[in-house]
Amino acid sequence: MTEARKIWEKENKSRFSINFMKNTEADLIDYLEKKQKQGIPKGTVLKRGLRLLMEQEQAGIDIQDYNN
Repeated sequence: MTEARKIWEKENKSRFSINFMKNTEADLIDYLEKKQKQGIPKGTVLKRGLRLLMEQEQAGIDIQDYNN
């Protein structure tokens, strides 16, 4: 990677890493893997999900506890 690219990425990107528990979040893992087999990257699926959640919250839709 060129120095210019490193600078650009530092200024324009944020990276997040999450872990999924195989025994309690297998449904999420399976869904992401299914979408990936359909040619949809995992990051795209997660971003779409976050945007949908944001839309619901902005619309005042009562969202159940997603802390688990």
